[in-house]
Amino acid sequence: MEGNRPLQVGLLYAIVAMAGTSYATDHSASHQIQPATDSPSNYAPVFQRRIKEQGLVIDFSLSPVVTPALTSPGAPKAQEPLQADLTFKDHETGLPISDVRPKAWLSLRRSDQVAEELSCRDKVKGFLKGSLSGRADIDLNSYLVLVLNHDHSISYINPQVGLNTSKLERLIPLPGQGRDWVLSRSQQWLYVTIPEQSAVAVIRTDTGEVTKILSTGDNTTPSRLALQPDDRRVWVGLDHSSKVLAVDTQTHQTIKTIEIGAGLHTLAFSSDNRYLAVTNTADDTVTLISVGDLRVVATVPTSPTPVALSYSHATRLFYAVGINGGAVTVIDPQARQVVATVPLKSGVVALRFEPEGRIGLAVNQREGTISALDAITAQVMATAQVVKEPDQITFSHQFAYVRGIGSDKFSVIDLSLLRKGSLSVTDIQAGHTPPQSTPADVDVADMIVPTPDGHGAWIAHAPERALYYYMEGMMVPMGTLQTYQRRPHAILVLNRSLTQTEPGHYATVLTFPRGGTYDLHLLTENPPSVICVPLQVTGSSRLGEEAATEKLHIQRLFDNKSLLTGKSVSLRYKIVDSATNQPVKELTDVQVLLFEPPGTWQRRVEARSLGDGIYEATQVFPHPGQFRVTVQIPSLHLKFDPKSATTLTVQR
Repeated sequence: MEGNRPLQVGLLYAIVAMAGTSYATDHSASHQIQPATDSPSNYAPVFQRRIKEQGLVIDFSLSPVVTPALTSPGAPKAQEPLQADLTFKDHETGLPISDVRPKAWLSLRRSDQVAEELSCRDKVKGFLKGSLSGRADIDLNSYLVLVLNHDHSISYINPQVGLNTSKLERLIPLPGQGRDWVLSRSQQWLYVTIPEQSAVAVIRTDTGEVTKILSTGDNTTPSRLALQPDDRRVWVGLDHSSKVLAVDTQTHQTIKTIEIGAGLHTLAFSSDNRYLAVTNTADDTVTLISVGDLRVVATVPTSPTPVALSYSHATRLFYAVGINGGAVTVIDPQARQVVATVPLKSGVVALRFEPEGRIGLAVNQREGTISALDAITAQVMATAQVVKEPDQITFSHQFAYVRGIGSDKFSVIDLSLLRKGSLSVTDIQAGHTPPQSTPADVDVADMIVPTPDGHGAWIAHAPERALYYYMEGMMVPMGTLQTYQRRPHAILVLNRSLTQTEPGHYATVLTFPRGGTYDLHLLTENPPSVICVPLQVTGSSRLGEEAATEKLHIQRLFDNKSLLTGKSVSLRYKIVDSATNQPVKELTDVQVLLFEPPGTWQRRVEARSLGDGIYEATQVFPHPGQFRVTVQIPSLHLKFDPKSATTLTVQR
């Protein structure tokens, strides 16, 4: 992968060199930049600019993602998710232009000095290098690969940045082993189920902060997650029980527990946001829940042990398959009944519909096959062999990817041929050992995820502790990323890049880390141009944790002398308000992180209050070594800082 980078960057450097440069200050906005019109966002923009450059009319706007009430009128606000929209039109005809291939960055000014033409162009050159020293505050051309690891952690891996020794940008410790996860629509929040803790971890993606550990009830087993299409709630299936939880995505509180059938639960929403369907494997049923009023409206019988469930927006019907049954049960949520059954061999463990919603692919683990189901005719179009013991299926725009736990390969299916009636399967080598060689790492979340550009996919491989990059159309993976000795249990993409949603219109979601004056740096390839636009962001000019660090004084009440393994160690801190010099009492979220560099062992411990601003955490160290310890207080915006952590020496 890295081998392709110099050529690409070299071409972009040439574009920067030949491009005209436009830098619009606030004073000259009247003749270079005008208010834009017709924002494609759902809410009124808080920032708009129109730029005319080399025959292009470029509209740039920022609009609230969640609700306009959260954003100050007339200006973007720090720490709130915003949708960024860029549209490109021909100056003469007004028609959209789809081949400008834009790249964009946002950088915070460190002083009041206005950037000159040369500095604007030089900054773009620095951003193109992809090095840590030349990175923008917000990069609208990048994405991160997030990996849920076997060691109770989440890795942020940047596949694009040019680092000398590591692409690991962040490591988030969890209080237990994560099982399933889902991103909010704004990509600001990540929700992770932790069955052993009967909890869901709520993580802010831009800071990596675990802001809340939400209890799902004593002795419950939260497993599958699903996000409502309108982003208002995330739903949690509690396996081995008869319950499902609805969690508000604004308050991160459980708003209702709903009684359903018993067993394991898979969840799927109707695309109109009206119905949630939940499988109940012990009762051989699917529960239909009305999303609007949070109540069960029907319980529908299915074939035995329904584990696979999906919704087709082409027919507006749910499709459920029992692993021990012999049919697909087709359910009409409005009629609240079964409207058809489609014969299919038992052994199906997964069912998903391709992006157009017409054809569903059912993965049969027992038979090692995949069957194409026509949703319109309710018939099986074709069945073909795939990799051994398939268990998951993922779609890009052009292909379907099938993972098999009994194979060191994955299967690729061309959707263009499938839509013409041909189920053509190609097996691609990925690694040298099958996933089932480490059975503890086989779980429910996706291990294959498409890249944001839609032309490839990342395949997580637990036994080899690696991620394989596959470019569509090739016969072998094109690159590999290491997971730093961690075995991946799941993988997803946190996409920060501009994506073309329709001809000439690009969009993404961003969050400004702090207030201040930012410069939008825009590079277009066709025609070649470099444009810089200033914008003011309201809010604190300091990050929350910086302000918290200044506000609090955390005094360590233990020394870093040698400790012994196998014995409980008391770690006490006194927390004092720096302004008043008074102890900060009755905090309920003081957390202590202990880790062994480079992060192979780590524990997060809740500290209990002993009164008078003193908090205590206890821990037994598993083996001798050098350990680091640091403190986090989410309610006061203070997060773990490994750079200032205390070193403890543990001996046998």
